[in-house]
Amino acid sequence: MRFVWQNTDCDSAIPLRKKMKKVKTTKLTNGLEMDQDAMGNKYYYLNNRLHREDGPAIEYINGNKFWFINGNYHRENGPAIEYADSELKSWWVNGIEIPCRTQKEFERLMRLKAFW
Repeated sequence: MRFVWQNTDCDSAIPLRKKMKKVKTTKLTNGLEMDQDAMGNKYYYLNNRLHREDGPAIEYINGNKFWFINGNYHRENGPAIEYADSELKSWWVNGIEIPCRTQKEFERLMRLKAFW
């Protein structure tokens, strides 16, 4: 059974920025802000939405990684959701989950644009 978080701002698994207990916020040169919580987890924001183009927008200290663009799960060159302690991965583009199980299958679907 696969479990994938819903891609919504109210999802309890992804902290709302206002409610998160931040240790520090760092303004980056590319316009992003990086919040770091007490555990050392990192969250990247642009205009208060999870966003990062050059890496995961959420990096947990346990190794889990989540890619977002403008608040939506999004990654064109790999899975947008990667769990460090399992083989579970989930591919998303523009907030839409792509039904595949491997990188090879994802790349084939991207070439075909079968999900558009």
